[in-house]
Amino acid sequence: MLQKEYNVKIYTLAGVFVRVIPGKLIMNPISFSESMNAGQGELRLKLALDIDSTLVAYNQVIKVYESDKEHTARVIYTGIV
Repeated sequence: MLQKEYNVKIYTLAGVFVRVIPGKLIMNPISFSESMNAGQGELRLKLALDIDSTLVAYNQVIKVYESDKEHTARVIYTGIV
């Protein structure tokens, strides 16, 4: 089985790239809920940040990219904070 790598990127609502969330800040495995005929649900992502951090703000778009040694990065989740 190939080892998956994940990148979490932040964009503005207009689609302008803001930053990548460093992997060292992600404290749990990336997961999200889904429902039949309803699409993607809530992304569950625990970050090692102070409560007053401005790394992620409301109305920013979060995109999670998955890749491995045989496949280029592809978006597996998109949502708005």
